Amino acid sequence: MELLPIGGYFGFENNHFNSHVTERSHVESHRKLDLLNQPSSSNRRRYLFNSLGNALLIYLLNHSTYYRIHIPAYCCSSISKKLERYHIRFKFYNNEAGLALSHSFINNLDGGDLLVVANIFGVMDENLNQIIELSKNRGVHLVIDSAHSIAFEAQAQATLYSPRKFIGIPDGGILDTCQSLEIAVSNDKVHQVDLGHLSLRKAGRISEGYIRFLENEKKIEDAAPCAMSFLSRDIVTSFPIEQSIVQRLNNFSMLHTALYSYNDIFSNYHIPRLASPLYYPFLHREGKRIRDSLITMGVFCPVFWRGIETLPLSMYEKRLLNDCVLLPIDHRYGQNHMDLVIDYLRVLI
Repeated sequence: MELLPIGGYFGFENNHFNSHVTERSHVESHRKLDLLNQPSSSNRRRYLFNSLGNALLIYLLNHSTYYRIHIPAYCCSSISKKLERYHIRFKFYNNEAGLALSHSFINNLDGGDLLVVANIFGVMDENLNQIIELSKNRGVHLVIDSAHSIAFEAQAQATLYSPRKFIGIPDGGILDTCQSLEIAVSNDKVHQVDLGHLSLRKAGRISEGYIRFLENEKKIEDAAPCAMSFLSRDIVTSFPIEQSIVQRLNNFSMLHTALYSYNDIFSNYHIPRLASPLYYPFLHREGKRIRDSLITMGVFCPVFWRGIETLPLSMYEKRLLNDCVLLPIDHRYGQNHMDLVIDYLRVLI
């Protein structure tokens, strides 16, 4: 079986990845998920946008005149740029070591504050659950950016998802909220998709497709708010998301078992209870060298986030930029792939 390359952008999904599922599953099953809809009995609703950034923008346009807005400095720069473009005022804050958000920071907020918290890499579930309770007690209006965890559910005022980070689709962002929106987008205005990178990756033309992928990312970042394309909705609806999450959790567990003692993000062997991590984040003092070496070996590890170097980052956040290696764990890969990554890392560490 051809194991390389590992990681990188998605191609069109074929929904068949049973051959990669680990025989000794660390996670036996996952609850049924409907990414696009809330049950009719719920007091929440899901709005479908062309990107998570635009979903957040529309939500904040509905609330920006009422709150002081706080967003993380260590986050995708497209969000702050989009807010600046629409003249929405905000303040940056910093995350502490271990990606946690300080409880004392939240205790200085009140009902006049809107706090955007990101589930960074999809590994902050435990800290976020504490933040939800603290925010509720303080009356803080809480918005969770769950771009990196498609299955994390929270009783916040709003939660945002990015299905295209988990599934091969050309566009898509989801806003889950209990709040009504006076400003919204109509299904009559949908995103015009570019399928080039998906087709090229599927055909094995990875380098050529990567150029198209970057072009599509830029188009989505610059696009005005509109509804998710119907093609993306169809792919999401038919995709076996529960099975893919089980595979992610299996892969995460395998990497963590082998690497936790070298990883400066996780302090012990304890595998955190996570809903759906995007990557296995491996923070090491030689992280940049390790990442560069893995890429030459055919293991593609992205850098989050380019373009934020000039923002007011803490020393820990600057270290994450330079030395955090984001190891692929998605549904395309199984135990043999993870064993290969572990073998490479044991040589490089």
